[in-house]
Amino acid sequence: MADQQPSGNPYAAPTARLSDPTAPGSVVENGRKLPAGSGVGWFKRGWALFKVAPGAWIAIFLIFFVILVAIGLIPLIGSVINVFVQPMLMGGIMMACWAAEKQEPVRVGTLFSAFSTHAGPLALLGLLQFAAYVAAFVVIGAVAAITLGAASLAGMFNQGSMPPGMIFPLGALGILTLIAFVAIAMATWLAPALIVLQGIGPVDSMRMSFLGCLKNFGAVVVFVLLGILLAILASLPVFLGWLVLAPVGLCATYAAYREMFIGPA
Repeated sequence: MADQQPSGNPYAAPTARLSDPTAPGSVVENGRKLPAGSGVGWFKRGWALFKVAPGAWIAIFLIFFVILVAIGLIPLIGSVINVFVQPMLMGGIMMACWAAEKQEPVRVGTLFSAFSTHAGPLALLGLLQFAAYVAAFVVIGAVAAITLGAASLAGMFNQGSMPPGMIFPLGALGILTLIAFVAIAMATWLAPALIVLQGIGPVDSMRMSFLGCLKNFGAVVVFVLLGILLAILASLPVFLGWLVLAPVGLCATYAAYREMFIGPA
């Protein structure tokens, strides 16, 4: 794949910066297999990137958080809008992580940079994510109606109690729902990084993100469990720890992309 950076001559042949660790041509298709302990390493690398510019990273997280919360408060359509806005903001965060890795200044304005550079692909990513959620709800709803029956569901809600014979089917539906939403999360987690840093299309980026996470499911589980533990600790001092943990977690997402698809620095 060729470098996406613009040049002064629009007719010049595309070139790839072979010395650049995130040059598009250096991506590993579907990711490399990593040990489960890599989930811990992603947080370590995220911490290293955070230390490059702590003040800027805290500001980026706060603006990111406020924007998503404010949009989410819009009645009826807020959550839908966020499906499109969040990938664009994440694309900007991935660009800021790239700058931090190269020891360049981390600027707060980089949070919005993907709106001008990759708005189309990231908007399509949001649309695909939204479609995946809708499809999951439709399929799970259809399975619930077929398996349990509309009358049984209505009776359960009206009576406020669960018949013994519905415990297993409802448990199975719960597992199916969890699998569906975990799969969507895996497909979209690293997709913004692949789009803005590698120039990969939304569909392929979702495929690569999903397969990369699937191939490294052990590392992803370790990452999530460690994240839960750190979240508990960060919540103890009146949630002030989140001012550090949240941006470190965002940088850790870049670290996961970097190690899975590019390799060691």
